Amino acid sequence: MLWPAFVLGNEPTKRIIVISHGSELAVALANLFRMIVNSAEYKRLFPRMRVSRTKNTEYEVATTAGGFRLAATIDGALTGRGGDIIIIDDPLKATDASSNSKREHVNEVYRSTIVTRLNDKRTGAIIIVMQRLHVDDLCGYVLKSPDPWDCLILPAIATRDEDIPIGERYYRRQEGEVLHAEWESLEDLKRQRARMGADNYSAQYQQQPIPPGGALVKREKIRRFEQVLTRVSGSYLLQSWDTALRTDEKNSYSVCITLLVH
Repeated sequence: MLWPAFVLGNEPTKRIIVISHGSELAVALANLFRMIVNSAEYKRLFPRMRVSRTKNTEYEVATTAGGFRLAATIDGALTGRGGDIIIIDDPLKATDASSNSKREHVNEVYRSTIVTRLNDKRTGAIIIVMQRLHVDDLCGYVLKSPDPWDCLILPAIATRDEDIPIGERYYRRQEGEVLHAEWESLEDLKRQRARMGADNYSAQYQQQPIPPGGALVKREKIRRFEQVLTRVSGSYLLQSWDTALRTDEKNSYSVCITLLVH
């Protein structure tokens, strides 16, 4: 609700469509937006942006300059409506993530309807804001497409050192750093992982969904031994190498796995 208010404050002619998975969330976000733009502080900061008295409904807030913020749902009608910016905010409920039909429905609405609602395909923008829920959720779908996407991925616990752009500056996030320790500490996150299971936690908190059935190598299939095993008749060693191609700081390491097969 903050960013659309900021955009319309600077450019009151912009037309913004915000799409959510259900009407309850869509209306709640629209009400928060309305509260912000009607506040005295907002009017002081953005004197050019004024809400139209003739078009201020539960789902739409129009400006006197012809712009608007329109709330919609995945299944809501957008016939005849177009936007300069389309924001897709949590298009899929977590409880629906395991349903192939419901995931595919969201992806179908995106490719057949939402992308056609941009007023100008060259200058318009589509922004998807969501937690990852499945490898084939909307983010997974668009990232497999040939379209170029700029991605901002913020796992609850950083998996590597990373420079995160903030305007013209960068925030250096260290590996192992918690995203917001005041909200959820490292211990809180560990408990949450134990409660919801590794697969759901990896998707929703780490933004790294695991394919159905688990990763290619399942942890429970790997046995641990206190002593190094010795080779016997009929056993053999197997090595698998994944070599690094570049030496930059952010590139992957070279990795070798050595297996003793009995």
